[in-house]
Amino acid sequence: MTDKDYRIRFGGKEIPAYQAWKKLEIAHAALAVLEKFNLKRTSLATDLTREKEEEVKRRLAEIEVQVPSAPKKDKDLTEIAHALMSKHAPEDVMDILRREHGVEIDINGLIHLAGTEAYLTSLANEVQMFSQNAISYDQAADLWNEAKRPAPGKPFWTASSVKALVEETG
Repeated sequence: MTDKDYRIRFGGKEIPAYQAWKKLEIAHAALAVLEKFNLKRTSLATDLTREKEEEVKRRLAEIEVQVPSAPKKDKDLTEIAHALMSKHAPEDVMDILRREHGVEIDINGLIHLAGTEAYLTSLANEVQMFSQNAISYDQAADLWNEAKRPAPGKPFWTASSVKALVEETG
């Protein structure tokens, strides 16, 4: 089965998953712009823009995408990756796995191997380091998006999703 074979019900119609993903990326981008507008342009923000921000957040949170199950994991490698994620950034873990264990893995494979919780803990630790260096949530989101780090349930990171991660893991 290829990526083009996966279909998702979107707006009452079945469309290819990659098209649905593009639509979700656009919706999340629009939400990020609206969040920034409401936050940074408070004198221009209205009850309507604040209402719509909350409505879009709620509706996007209701979207559920199911993907096929991933291949089985190697238990020893899983434990190694999990332990490394508690001390290192994801890219450093991928580098260590390549150098010391001969494992070529991308970020999605690493998340599958180590687990989402270990991934998010690694990111939360990084945000703590960022805050010590006066790096804002917005800057962290930009850095993570440039590094192509997946944001759970979203196509990209925003300042509010970084803040939510800190609050959930803190």
